[in-house]
Amino acid sequence: MLSRVDPALMTPQAICLAPSRELARQIQEVVDRLAQFTEIKSFLAVPGSWKRGVKIDKHILIGTPGSVMDMLGRGTTILDPKQIRVFVLDEADEMIQLQGLGDQTFRIKKMLPQTVQNVLFSATFPEDVQNFARLFAPDANQIFLKKEEVTVDAIKQLYLECDSEEGKFDALSALYDAMTIGQSIVFCRVSTPQ
Repeated sequence: MLSRVDPALMTPQAICLAPSRELARQIQEVVDRLAQFTEIKSFLAVPGSWKRGVKIDKHILIGTPGSVMDMLGRGTTILDPKQIRVFVLDEADEMIQLQGLGDQTFRIKKMLPQTVQNVLFSATFPEDVQNFARLFAPDANQIFLKKEEVTVDAIKQLYLECDSEEGKFDALSALYDAMTIGQSIVFCRVSTPQ
């Protein structure tokens, strides 16, 4: 979502739906941590988090289907759905299993531009979730991971062992000279002083 947002445009450009308020808050915390060195701001759309009639001027809207639908239903005075570029469903399996959330999600999708990128995440993909995904995002690219697999062929993983903190920085600098930030995720183990 962060790579698809124009920080100069002060309006929601990405929507991320979660099946619960708690998960929406967790997602917002992660998005805010990832965006802390950018101009990108997020807004939490759960019951009680916003005042009716107040325009949303943040880039990424993270919330529950009911609250987001309420915002979209109030017209362009709250947010302009034509500006949405990315529509993310987290825990898609739970969305369709919880009463009404799948229907609300489809209604939200119909309010967004047809050019929006739809992204679904789910830890499990039983047949009902696969059917939902095919209806929600026809002709989508799919990446499935078998339980016994640790990686997918489309993803390359590298492991670098460094002798020092400076060595880590030098190695990362060399890697980022060769690729763009949008192509990588770096996992680090932080040592705590004893």
